[in-house]
Amino acid sequence: MTDFWLISVPLDRTSSQSLEKLKHSVAKTKLASSFKFSIPELKVGTLDILLGVSDDLSKLDTQAERVMQRTAQCMAEVMEQASDKVVENALANGVDLVSYVTKFQWDRAKYSTALPFKSLADIIAKTNRRYNVTSRKEEKVYEEGEEAIFTVTLFKKDRFTIREFCFDQVELQKREMSRLLVDKKEQYGTFVRWLKVNFSEVFVAWIHLKVLEVFVESVLRYGLPVSFQALLLQPDKKRTKKLREQLSSLFGHLDPTASAMISSKPEVALDVPGLSAVSPQDYYSYICVQISVTLLDPS
Repeated sequence: MTDFWLISVPLDRTSSQSLEKLKHSVAKTKLASSFKFSIPELKVGTLDILLGVSDDLSKLDTQAERVMQRTAQCMAEVMEQASDKVVENALANGVDLVSYVTKFQWDRAKYSTALPFKSLADIIAKTNRRYNVTSRKEEKVYEEGEEAIFTVTLFKKDRFTIREFCFDQVELQKREMSRLLVDKKEQYGTFVRWLKVNFSEVFVAWIHLKVLEVFVESVLRYGLPVSFQALLLQPDKKRTKKLREQLSSLFGHLDPTASAMISSKPEVALDVPGLSAVSPQDYYSYICVQISVTLLDPS
């Protein structure tokens, strides 16, 4: 699993010095790799608008991740569970996912920074709806060796289509199987390309969504005028606790109550303005949005 932490702290002298200490420290101790992460200036509007959009972003995040997982699973099925081929084909703007995240550049052509903040969120929501992978139900009707014929029922927006398959004799079944195998070979490339486009579009939108989340949380936490800085961390997954401790020691002054809440009532959810209810374990004195580029369940 490849995870990233996109953190944000105020753009003041103390926090800037602490951020430099963090970068030098993680490089020396190998607790994590750090990457510069640029977030553009966006049209803020009012704090009330940001409060309203914040909850929408959380829902969009869940939806986008679900669509990506479904698309990746479709790739695995089409490629007969060849997970290495899924990784090769699941790209973002033509590059591997890790490279896209670590070298992220805001796409001003798709997501113009001149647009109101809510409009940017709406564009991402439309992308999710456009590339949603439909639910389906399959039933095997004939099998010979390693080959099989299935009926497939597709469900989308409360409508469904049923394809009936009829056979009278074994010879007809064999001819149909041969025809389907030819069709599969002809359509394989087209379908894989379609899945690649879908995945890339949704992944790119999802990362932009993560940036919007960091922006909103930073403004709501650190206030106006907009003044914060971001850093992308790729933690050593075996030493995440140590990295959290170091972050807390460097940025604990930003919100001293965060550590106290975690130690006092770790099981109680917090009602943080602009955020859905979060557990103390997920609330830090600094902004931290996690990004996982894992495509398929290892199991």
